[in-house]
Amino acid sequence: MAQVRKKVGLADLREGMRVVAITKLDQKFAMVDSQTLAKLRDTLPGARYVVERDRQQLKLDVYSLKAFDTVVRIEELPKNSAFAKVGSDTATELERLGFYEFTVLAPSQQPSAEKPAPAAQPTVAAAVRLKQHTSNDPAHVARVSETRQFLESLSASNAERDSASQAVEEAMGDARRGKLRRTTLDRAVSSVMSRGAAPAMRAIAGLKASDQTYAHCVDMSVIFSMAYEEMARVSKARASVPLSSVLVAGFMHDIGKSSVPKEILESQQRFDPDGEEMRIMRGHAEAGAKILSDLNFGTDVVNVAQCHHVKQDTSLGASYPDVSYDAVRPVTRLVAIADVYQALIGKRSYKKNWVPAKAVRFLMDLKGTEFDERYLGIFLRSVGIYPVGSLVRLNTGHVAFVVRNDSNNLERPVVVVVEDANGNRLSQNDLVDLMIAPDLSITDVLDHYEHFSESPDQPYEVFSTLQF
Repeated sequence: MAQVRKKVGLADLREGMRVVAITKLDQKFAMVDSQTLAKLRDTLPGARYVVERDRQQLKLDVYSLKAFDTVVRIEELPKNSAFAKVGSDTATELERLGFYEFTVLAPSQQPSAEKPAPAAQPTVAAAVRLKQHTSNDPAHVARVSETRQFLESLSASNAERDSASQAVEEAMGDARRGKLRRTTLDRAVSSVMSRGAAPAMRAIAGLKASDQTYAHCVDMSVIFSMAYEEMARVSKARASVPLSSVLVAGFMHDIGKSSVPKEILESQQRFDPDGEEMRIMRGHAEAGAKILSDLNFGTDVVNVAQCHHVKQDTSLGASYPDVSYDAVRPVTRLVAIADVYQALIGKRSYKKNWVPAKAVRFLMDLKGTEFDERYLGIFLRSVGIYPVGSLVRLNTGHVAFVVRNDSNNLERPVVVVVEDANGNRLSQNDLVDLMIAPDLSITDVLDHYEHFSESPDQPYEVFSTLQF
């Protein structure tokens, strides 16, 4: 019988069709990890994968794929592959794997048949029952307990963020007068460390976008410090720079802006990249290095201030000052990523702030040009594909906030459901661990500033008052 080639979705797959390509994939394939690679090698070893890597589109076999590649589509599925011939369970298995749209070969004249009833949709209630069924598992119990403690820490951490921002403001004021004192910074760093506020402060940064230079320094610092801890964990070696110095480096990375006239620093307009104002603004890197060097701060802290705008491709116009990338220390390479990430999620008078998950996607496009791929991978394992505080839609239609990530499986976070599938706000919120809810998945990332738009702080207010 003659065959025709056409595109179909899951609901339109029929027995007798042959799948030759997969054209729409789950968001987890936007940044594949080692577990996803292993699954692809087991499931579709003979196919060809169209991927984006270092801003190039390549067609590779499965064994040439690398972690953090973006898989755009899967082509040339062999005739003997598991999904080459559609059977009664094929659609269910394809959906489980995160494959949603296909190119198929189908008989040109299909016998008429009633369209099968759609498969029952998984429900959040089912996931909750699964959670309760496995709640005796110590690892899961620990995740639930830690999530509860994390949510309870938000209020105190928000106050800690405000206090640290004030300390940075004081430090910059002192620097303008030539009287910068380390005691102000040491006190702020000690408070953040002793209270363990960094995880909650990092989430708040994505929920309460600030346009202050001082809050930017604090938000960037806690984001960076947690990525630095991930770097130490991954390398399984003692961190070369103490965490207290890491936080100081973050707080002080923009201290050179104390030399920039306030009318430029606090301007509400976007400057011409080649204009005089930008020339003055870019001088803050060298100025900051001198300030910190004169105060006998360590080499890494000084290097962070001087080189956090240096790109891996130093020929880029956004790269300054004029130094070799070899001069950029590992700590600074990580700071550079955290700095851009925070600038994207932070509010500016001349741009709309991005939601964290969108900022993550943007950073992925800069690997190998602006950022060192190794350190970008470390940073992404720290913040996740769906950073804590991200608002997502599940395949059931429910809307949920991400409250916890597992660096070993970034596409399966812990979420707390805030709206049902009809858009009704829930007064009691179910906590769902996607690691143990295989029938649930994230299908979309929502803009929480648009979704909760009654006030600028409404996303934070909804997130901080979750009840589960």
